[in-house]
Amino acid sequence: MDVPYKCIIMGDAKCGKTTFLRRHQFAEFKKEYVPTDRFETNVDTLIFKTTRGPIRFDVWDWGKEDKELERYPVDFYKDSRCAILMFDLAAADAFDTFPNYAVMMEQFCADIPIAICGNKADIKADFEFELKPETFLGCGTDPEDRIYSEISVKTNSNINGPFLYLARSLFKDFKLEFVKLPPLMLPPPVSLASALAKIQVVDRKHV
Repeated sequence: MDVPYKCIIMGDAKCGKTTFLRRHQFAEFKKEYVPTDRFETNVDTLIFKTTRGPIRFDVWDWGKEDKELERYPVDFYKDSRCAILMFDLAAADAFDTFPNYAVMMEQFCADIPIAICGNKADIKADFEFELKPETFLGCGTDPEDRIYSEISVKTNSNINGPFLYLARSLFKDFKLEFVKLPPLMLPPPVSLASALAKIQVVDRKHV
């Protein structure tokens, strides 16, 4: 893990960006909506172990609206290495504003890997988007073209998908996989009386 990769996450309010990051950080899901503070930038560090070694993402989440991002683009977009564009699969109009984010990405930090992410797949609405996300930006069927993934933060379904695509793109290795860490092996419990007895035995030897 040489250097962290700055990753910006964008999308409309209530699509699940902050909850998505909390799920990765703390393995938890909270139902109540807690918006990112306006004019505040949250930077969350996520580290994944891969078949090519660990990779670290510093994910920037900014509490600003679309029009405000256009007004202050530099601090947020500067030095970005990758991005996640998220929308709400349960909202009929959620994808209407989605292309606007892609336009800003093209303007301020073009040529970086972008993972398109549809959240709330567990309650996905039964309708058709006029602009299908799976064909947006020329998505294809090859691994290197699969920039779109559907996830559910609530059910913990496929939440690694966006970061796996970004890691593969950044390492230029589309056979890369995430590696699960082995379970933590704790030593057997030791009673306080047993521990004190051992200490007394050692003390007697040094008398």
